[in-house]
Formats: sequence, C-alpha cells, structure tokens
Amino acid sequence: MSGDVRDNLTQEHGELALRFGAAQREIASGDVQRARAAVALLRRDLDSHFEQEAHLHFPVVGGLRPERRDALQALVAAHDALRARVAEIDGHLAGAGELGAARTALEALEAALERHEREEEALILDLERDTGPSA
Repeated sequence: MSGDVRDNLTQEHGELALRFGAAQREIASGDVQRARAAVALLRRDLDSHFEQEAHLHFPVVGGLRPERRDALQALVAAHDALRARVAEIDGHLAGAGELGAARTALEALEAALERHEREEEALILDLERDTGPSA
C-alpha cells in the first residue's frame, strides 16, 4: 500500500510543479489578472493536495507506522505555513499588483514546498524499506 501512496504523492507533486510553472509564466507576463487566476488555480490544487494528505495518505502511513505519527502531524502542520505563503502572494497581486514581490514570494513558496515534498517522500520510502513496497 505504501507504494500506492508514494506513487500518488509523486504524481500530485508533479502536477503541482506544473501549476507553479503556469503561475511563474503569468507573473512574468506582467498581466496581473492572469497572474491572479494562475495563483488561484495553484491555491486550489495545493488545498486539495493538503487535504488528501491529511485525510487519506497520512492516516494510512500512520496506521502502518504509529511511531511516525508525530512526524506526520508535523507535515500536516506545515501546510498552514505554506498556505500563508500563498496568501502573501495574493497580497502582492492585490490592487495594481506588485509583480516583482509576487515572483519572489512564489519562488520562496516553491522552494519551501519542494523541501516539504522531499520530507514526505523520504518518510514513505522509509516505510517501504522497513515493510516492503507492498505494505
């Protein structure tokens, strides 16, 4: 089962990377309305991803590895900080739009999310090493 969780997370992370690319392109285009729309789609997909992790993927892992529940709870708690970074981007795009600040904030969010994803994937790989990919 952990292989399924890992595969699903990896696919979702790839889809989020595409959303980041779209948001970066729209911010770089200088069109504030399109940038807002792209960031709104990114927010929607991030929220959906975070909800799936918190209510689907992580409970499975926590059930298999109760000793990892604290680490999983820390990952879920980190979602709030990542959501706050999206709100920061929204703030930069409000009104006339501070595109340079939005671009910097988006880059910071992407880097933070990549670190977060590596932690998630490492936890799943650790589970697979201990129980095998079909656990």
